Amino acid sequence: MRVMRRTAAVLSGLCLSWTPAGAEPRQPTGPWHVDYDTAQCVAMRDYGTESKPLKFVLKPSPRGGVMRVLVLRKGSADVEQAPATLRFGETRLKTNLLQYSDEKNRVRVIAINVPMAEFKAQLATRSISVVGGSLNETFAMTDLPALVAELDKCVLDLQKYWNIGQQYAPQMASSVKTKSPLRGLFSAQDYPAIALNHNQQGSVTMTFLVDEAGAVADCSVDDSSGVPALDTMSCYVVKNRAKFEPARSSDGKPIRSAYTEKVVWRIAP
Repeated sequence: MRVMRRTAAVLSGLCLSWTPAGAEPRQPTGPWHVDYDTAQCVAMRDYGTESKPLKFVLKPSPRGGVMRVLVLRKGSADVEQAPATLRFGETRLKTNLLQYSDEKNRVRVIAINVPMAEFKAQLATRSISVVGGSLNETFAMTDLPALVAELDKCVLDLQKYWNIGQQYAPQMASSVKTKSPLRGLFSAQDYPAIALNHNQQGSVTMTFLVDEAGAVADCSVDDSSGVPALDTMSCYVVKNRAKFEPARSSDGKPIRSAYTEKVVWRIAP
C-alpha cells in the first residue's frame, strides 16, 4: 500500500481570475493532488485564491461503487439537504446534496454521492457543474480520464491493504463480524429530521474498514439511497456504536479487512 501524498501527473495552467457562476467555467488555480492514504483515496484541486479558497474533491469508495463529489469553501453552514443538479457538460444528473460544516478545518462542505458507473460514463466532459442549496458553480475539467485512472490504482492498493475482494478470501480463516446485530444500534430518534420531513426513505450499502483491533478506520457508501442524510446517518450510527470482531488469517491472527452491510430506512405507516 502506497501511503503518501503526491501530485498526479495531470496538470493545467494556473489562472487566478474569478468568474461569476453561470458564466465560463471556473478555471483551476493549481494541479490535482492525489492522496494515497491508508483508509481512503482522495483527489483534490484548488479553484479559488488564498483569500477565497474553493476546492473540488473526488473520493471513490473502496469497493468502487460510488464516487463522492465534494466542494469545500471557507466558512460554516447549518446541516441542510437540498435537491441538486450535477451537470457534466450538457448531461444533467438530478440528485440531492448535503451541506454541513467541517469545524476542524473551518470549511463548508457540499457532498453528493454519484454511482461510479454514471460518473465514469462522463469522463470526456470538459466541465462539472454543481447547482443546489447555496451553491451554483461550474468547474473546468482537464484530463479527467487520467485522474480517475490514478484513483483506480489507489483503490486497488486500498483493497490490497485491507484484504478486500475474493482474491484475498483464501488467506482468511474468518471475516469481520459485529458483536451484536446492527438492527439494535438504530432507534426511531436516529431518523434524520430532514429526510423525515420530506417523507424520504431508502436503503444504503456501506463498507467499513476494520483494523486488527476491531476499530473502524473509515466508512464509505457503496450504493447510495439517493438521500444524503440517510447515507450520512447510516455511517455515523454504525461507526460510532458498533463493536467489531476483526477478521483472522489462516494462522489465527487478527488482520485488516472490510465489513459491508445494507441499512434500510422506512417510515412507519
